[in-house]
Amino acid sequence: MNPRTLPAALAAFLSLLGATNAARKYDDARLLGEIVDPSRTVAPKNALHSVELADATIRVGHVAANDERAIRIRDAAGEDHVVAKSDIRTDERQGLSAMPQGLLSNLTAQEAADLLAALRGKAASRPKGTTIPAMHP
Repeated sequence: MNPRTLPAALAAFLSLLGATNAARKYDDARLLGEIVDPSRTVAPKNALHSVELADATIRVGHVAANDERAIRIRDAAGEDHVVAKSDIRTDERQGLSAMPQGLLSNLTAQEAADLLAALRGKAASRPKGTTIPAMHP
């Protein structure tokens, strides 16, 4: 991968996990801290959930949408899974962020700065090519 595209690719991934909201709220030092230790402070809406379905399938991700009939769980790959509430056996909120640890470990200081810039540039829109699926199965 071209080194100049790595921060953009990471920004696209992080924006799926809600990092662009943090980019709007936090200064660079706080935003970097959240990326370095993503589970330090996890907003309830960004917490991972482990949802067991009636057929014993387990879905892990954060709840991207929730209404009276269904929830939409977004997994680590950015895939959305719409689950009817009547199919849920258990729903356990984990104390972890969906953002993986160590995202900055292989980046240079310049690449980390480029990542912050890319997050701030994408704060107003979703990454190109992503869609929000309909809620109801």
